[in-house]
Amino acid sequence: MAWPTGAVPGIDVSHYQAAVDWPTVQSAGVTFGFAKSSEGESSSDLYFVDNWSGMKAAGILRGAYHFFHPARDPQAQVNRFLQQLAKANGDSVVLAAGDLPAALDIEVTDGIAVPGRDGWRYGLADGGGGRDRTSSNRVHIH
Repeated sequence: MAWPTGAVPGIDVSHYQAAVDWPTVQSAGVTFGFAKSSEGESSSDLYFVDNWSGMKAAGILRGAYHFFHPARDPQAQVNRFLQQLAKANGDSVVLAAGDLPAALDIEVTDGIAVPGRDGWRYGLADGGGGRDRTSSNRVHIH
């Protein structure tokens, strides 16, 4: 695939793409990817564990994102995200050197304003236990 000059190609994947062939993605010039890990308080992406390890094995910079629901408890959503990250990351919520910061995907409003995202940001930065479990306070909210 031809990328525009200066572009840094990346992709965003979830269960909608099913199994991803990461070596093929890497050979197409993709340098980074974000994989959906979780949604809301209890949903987990079926392919997150495979995507997390597959990106690393293919030499693709990797990041994880959570699909946020503003009307649901932000701390419970942080906990779900951290559980999924640990499951895919050898029981650790600490991101490895070179991993991209956690991202929050806000596509729905649930009919309300989105103040809950601050609860997510502070809950993740604090790691729920008084320290930052993602190794920095780099939490991107889109």
